[in-house]
Amino acid sequence: MVLNNDELKAIYNEYVEKIYKYFYVRVQSTEVSQDLTSTTFMKLIDKYDSFNPDKGNISQYIYTIARNTLIDYYRSNKNKKNVNIENIEEVCNKEEDNSVVLDRNRDILMACIKKLPDEDQQLIHLRYTLEYSYKEIADELGLPINTVSIKIHRVHKKLKVILQKNNLKFKLEI
Repeated sequence: MVLNNDELKAIYNEYVEKIYKYFYVRVQSTEVSQDLTSTTFMKLIDKYDSFNPDKGNISQYIYTIARNTLIDYYRSNKNKKNVNIENIEEVCNKEEDNSVVLDRNRDILMACIKKLPDEDQQLIHLRYTLEYSYKEIADELGLPINTVSIKIHRVHKKLKVILQKNNLKFKLEI
């Protein structure tokens, strides 16, 4: 199966921003996110003949390619930026501009999220970055809505444990 230009254009227009956000949330770099997004769509073009609609929808296929692209990036990137989550109290207690504190808190939260399994990170991305409803997530992942609800609840519990291990407190809204 080969993508024609109209199909590719439609898929690209529907998913480019979502895939970019998927990467940006994980790497916190505009340039790297743009590169990874481009790589993902190039791989989609190259590998589209292996797409089987009976095994899943195009969205699942693109996110699988994106996830694998991100894994390749992490494997090849020796200078990963690690956020030190040890000094959160020191960071929060300083009298600084609120935007700086919010940026640091976001970075720390992202570091904690990165400790979760890929499937859990994907659920967080769909729910909070893309702001999908439970039904939209269920449709996207091909799962029953009750399963999505349970999985998101469990992700919150896992994230809460990670945050507590690092003496952090964040209010998680379900």
